[in-house]
Amino acid sequence: SPSPAPSAAAAATRADFERLAILEFDRDRKSMSALVRRKTAPAASTTAKVDAPQHRKKTRSSTAAAAKAAAAEQSRTQQQTLLYCKGAPESLIERSTRILLPDGSTVPATPAAKSAWTAAAAAMASQA
Repeated sequence: SPSPAPSAAAAATRADFERLAILEFDRDRKSMSALVRRKTAPAASTTAKVDAPQHRKKTRSSTAAAAKAAAAEQSRTQQQTLLYCKGAPESLIERSTRILLPDGSTVPATPAAKSAWTAAAAAMASQA
């Protein structure tokens, strides 16, 4: 029988990302991974926004700084390389060394964070 059509989300992801490598499922790693790079920046990242009160005049330096920040964000997003993994939660958690924060910075994956992830994975599994 034919394969089902990919979901709209999967199709959009395939359109936005270039596949660089695939690590097929491996029994030792208990996971599979896809290394991808964003093809283009999302539309929201291409517009510079200056957060200034309406009564204050924009200066050349504040506008230039905002434009520079927007260009840096767009460049970072365009060059963004991601590794999508799926597999046994305990295996993925064990191998994790860093946590990516919403601002793009990373912090070490501490034993406490890994314990919280393990508990969350167990809670989700019990609801399945």
